[in-house]
Amino acid sequence: SGQYLLYQDSSGGKNWKSSNHVNRDGDIPIVFKGYKCFDRKIQIDSGTRATPFFNLGTTDIGVTAHICNFWQNFPKAIKADNTSLQLKIFPDQFSDVFELQGGEQKTHSLFLDFSNNLSSLDWCSEPLKARISLDHFAQSNVMPWLPSRYEETTLQKLINRGVKGDRNFFDKRETIDEYGWRNFGDIFADHEGLEYKGSTPIISHYNNQYDALYGFIRQYVITGDSKWHELLTDLAQHIVDIDIYNTTEDRDEYNGGLFWHTNHYVNAFTCTHRSFSIKNSDGLHGRKVGGGPGKEHCYTTGLAYYFYLTGEVVFKEAALKLVKWMTISSEGSGTIAERLVQFKNRDIPAIRKILTGQTFLKHRYPLTRATGNYITALVDAYNLTDDSDYIKKVENVIKQSIHPNEDISLRNLENIETGWSYLIFLQAICKYLDVKLLISEAGESFFYARDSLIHYADWMVSNECPFLEKSELLEFPNHTWTAQDLRKASILFAAACYDPANKDQYVKKARYFAKYVAEKLEDECSSYYSRILIILMQNYIHESCLEDKFNNRPKVPHASISNFSPPPPPPHRTIEGIFFDFTKDIGIRLLQFSLKNEIRWLRFRIKS
Repeated sequence: SGQYLLYQDSSGGKNWKSSNHVNRDGDIPIVFKGYKCFDRKIQIDSGTRATPFFNLGTTDIGVTAHICNFWQNFPKAIKADNTSLQLKIFPDQFSDVFELQGGEQKTHSLFLDFSNNLSSLDWCSEPLKARISLDHFAQSNVMPWLPSRYEETTLQKLINRGVKGDRNFFDKRETIDEYGWRNFGDIFADHEGLEYKGSTPIISHYNNQYDALYGFIRQYVITGDSKWHELLTDLAQHIVDIDIYNTTEDRDEYNGGLFWHTNHYVNAFTCTHRSFSIKNSDGLHGRKVGGGPGKEHCYTTGLAYYFYLTGEVVFKEAALKLVKWMTISSEGSGTIAERLVQFKNRDIPAIRKILTGQTFLKHRYPLTRATGNYITALVDAYNLTDDSDYIKKVENVIKQSIHPNEDISLRNLENIETGWSYLIFLQAICKYLDVKLLISEAGESFFYARDSLIHYADWMVSNECPFLEKSELLEFPNHTWTAQDLRKASILFAAACYDPANKDQYVKKARYFAKYVAEKLEDECSSYYSRILIILMQNYIHESCLEDKFNNRPKVPHASISNFSPPPPPPHRTIEGIFFDFTKDIGIRLLQFSLKNEIRWLRFRIKS
């Protein structure tokens, strides 16, 4: 006979009124800690965190309702009386408006049961999670470089800190109260506090940097720990709803893209999960900042694997949306205005360098993580769709970004700040090679990529050392660089598999880097930081994988690119070549000319 209302206004945690929850005006619109329960507007109960199951019915008929992650996605409410049951996912009891920003969406999950069985939805509190064996995962070859058995190595123990012990990923949520309908699922970027000059803790959002989702999935598969499953499930939904720019109303190179993590070493303030706040318009240390999705922050693999784990098509579609965005960002809009701007910003500086006697390689795509992310995205798209056009595009990108006989000294890799991400590019090549072997297509393009990888692996054996041994070249020499050294080990282990005749030198150097990272981070007080853990969890290759690879993987044919057709000499940029390419590109764009597209491109870039 009552009129009941259960309303969750905040997370109910120790930091429930965190500045993480500021609105557009910089105010925190949260009124009280936790939840309150009312009967006819009279408060009858209160608490911190509610996980409610409401039943409305008689002895014969009824309905039971449950909203998943009720307190985590606050504010939430359930209201019931004799004749109705209302599930309020954006409740009017909240003291402020809901600031749904352009490109954001929100998915809520709820369950209704009409059996009038009061315990029918109890399973929602702890649903069963089916999992097959690690050995089966490894033998399927869907996820490359999985061990067939679990080993508690030093690096694996470090990674396990993500769900065990102090300052794990669940503890990080509590630090800045990473809860609420917009925040829940994201990761607190606690490593940003290293250079933060304000009061602690800094409010900083990770936005799936370095594909944390893939790392969580990989660790769940390896360890079987359900805590990893909880993290990956929450993060996957957050990425699709909040971190991806779900719009077609902005610049082509932004639409459908993934937002960067919030600004390094400054408070997020009012930006929510966008890249920066207007309060940080002067940037860090006086540097100007920009916003919007960018090519160097694109991660599709975690979303693809989440689709494989769950079969939920929305995550496949999200991955393919990112692939489309990455393609437009990498290939351009096709407008004449865009090419003229590229000539001014890219070609004229190149001409000036050539006139001063500088020599540098001519490649359409740079040897950076942006190109590596592009290759990875295209490979993921192929795996999701079985469309061979994606693989053909990968091969085109590789041939226009690297060469098996190029002069690596021209890459300026000794400038670590600008050159380090060639490692991500090489890891993308490894991913392409793995797929080509699985589908038994070891032809000319395969060996072009393989020989390019080996060329760089040979250089790494002779030249690479831990990043922090050259700390004077780094702007912020911290142990994130130590974690990045693990990428070198993963590349060299792969090289050992693709060049078995010389595997010993690659394995020796790979072991050196893996041991170095383990020893440096084992007792390092900053090793629990989000970015360090996430880099480790997806780049650590258990050495047992090598034995499995050599014994079980499709064998690499004894051949090289020269067995097919010798590649042309590595191209160098010339002034004549720059003008030739410019003229050719303008000609192609004239044939595809669209006044509408030209105006649209200019409209987003001309300041009012």
